[in-house]
Amino acid sequence: EGACSFYYCMNFQSVSDPHKVFASIEAAARDEILKAGGSLSHHHGVGKLRANFLSQINPENFENMIVGLKHGTDPENLFGARNGQFFEKEAK
Repeated sequence: EGACSFYYCMNFQSVSDPHKVFASIEAAARDEILKAGGSLSHHHGVGKLRANFLSQINPENFENMIVGLKHGTDPENLFGARNGQFFEKEAK
């Protein structure tokens, strides 16, 4: 087994909606990485950009437990607000 780091960047000049284009490329690449058995994140965490992929790698009970812990330890949502598991669930 080995490791492969995947990085990309783009020139956003003349791109009408660069954030949307970047997010679309990231989503397609991340989906293929997960299908091939790769990981969602490294040491930087999941964040907002990859939050929608959490349901593909975590069982629903695990996500519910993490959200419950977050609400119990940070009821004011001061730390890591709307990141990772909390992004999708908090946004609903």
